[in-house]
Amino acid sequence: MNKKFKLNRIRPVLEKGIYNQFGIKVNINKQSYILLCITVFFLFFIYLSIPSLYNFDKLKPVLKKEIYNQFGLEMDINNINYYIFPSPRLKLINTEIYNFTEKREVLSSKNEIIIPINIFNLIGIDNIKFISFIINNISFNLNTSDIINLKNFYFKIQNFKKLIIKNSMVSIKNNDNVISIIKIKNLIINPKDKSRTNKLVVNSNIFNLDVNFIYEKNFNTNKESNLQIFIPKLGVQIKTNILDKNIKGNTIVKFPKNKIEFEHEFIDNIIKLNRSKINLEYFNGDIFGTISFDPFNFEINFDLENFYFSKLTSSQLIKAFKFNNILPINNKINGNLNFNIKNFKTKSNFISSGKINLEFRNREINIDKFNLLIKDIGYIDIEGHFVKQKKKNHFLFDTKIKIQDQKLLYSRLTIPKKKRINKIDLNIKSLFDFNTNELIIKEFRNVNNFSDEFIFDLNKQINNFIFNKSINEIFNYFNLRLFINDIIK
Repeated sequence: MNKKFKLNRIRPVLEKGIYNQFGIKVNINKQSYILLCITVFFLFFIYLSIPSLYNFDKLKPVLKKEIYNQFGLEMDINNINYYIFPSPRLKLINTEIYNFTEKREVLSSKNEIIIPINIFNLIGIDNIKFISFIINNISFNLNTSDIINLKNFYFKIQNFKKLIIKNSMVSIKNNDNVISIIKIKNLIINPKDKSRTNKLVVNSNIFNLDVNFIYEKNFNTNKESNLQIFIPKLGVQIKTNILDKNIKGNTIVKFPKNKIEFEHEFIDNIIKLNRSKINLEYFNGDIFGTISFDPFNFEINFDLENFYFSKLTSSQLIKAFKFNNILPINNKINGNLNFNIKNFKTKSNFISSGKINLEFRNREINIDKFNLLIKDIGYIDIEGHFVKQKKKNHFLFDTKIKIQDQKLLYSRLTIPKKKRINKIDLNIKSLFDFNTNELIIKEFRNVNNFSDEFIFDLNKQINNFIFNKSINEIFNYFNLRLFINDIIK
């Protein structure tokens, strides 16, 4: 009853439509209706199959020109295959895609490119209309020296069609050394709309973290654009406003209880960070410096007003940090991080200020300077380097402790007069094993070297003291005071 009812309802519509179009009166019954549906489906299938008869070699130069005009991508197309399902599309396998420079070097030759075409423009090879371009499973290397060319490439895009990249991977390299790998889950460059805005949307994975990008470019000025970056796992949001092609502008980085604001520009493959504000839970002050991409190098300076040592050492960041996971450092990550700390905030107020210079060189992290001023008393200097030795991560370092006011130090540490010495000028050579969390003193000297027996006992006492203690507990002023008194008993 239901099928007959539907047929009875649609019959007069079909009969009227055929009469209006062809002037033929027909009487459609159930069998005629089924035959008509089969005929329409068969004719539609034939229509969809028409492009499979074309010689697509003639289409190659048209397709190459279209892709270059839309996206600035140069490529050599080998074979073009036509598929009907799930929708009419052309598929290119292992097309050679060239890089963004004038050298015309192959960027990728292993890929799959899908080009959906307009279903209403299939008759005549010259009438085929492309809807979008989908690049799947592309894998390519991007040298740091090409980053400026990549920037220029994106600014040239004037696309009216959508470009999609899926399930792909980009290796960032410096010469032949891989610095990082970016896994692209989905990348979409949307076509310009009436507002003349291009939008780039990227879902990626970097250093095992999901990172999402949204980049918008305004063609009315050909300069202004903005970038947003989201790292959901860390709760990080980054918003950048760019004023011109030199990426001159400002950036705001926000994550729980923290905010960084800085100004920047990108000239001759160098990002310049102008003096800007940094306001973190652990420290606040100014940040400035440069990041060079050819060759990769950086010089970042932190001019800190306050450094909250206890907050940092008790944070989730430190608890989650595993030093073994970052060594050895990639040998192409070279640069310096410099910290000038005006106010070293601790509960005991024992350390007043400090300067720390970290150097990343040749797969190692070197401490060129770790200078802490002990308030009104003296200073501590540490120099050393982090290194991987026989699958073990070590910190090898020399410590100099210079006390200029012994009386004040003894008073603060409540050391009995009979245990005091006239001059404290210590030189200590040590090693810290990150695999076992063991500190080993190799040499301990004041005016003269201490005996091996004394150093052996000292190592035992130190490791008993730090065993199963948090960083905050180890550097607690009262715990240290009791520990020092125990040593000199």
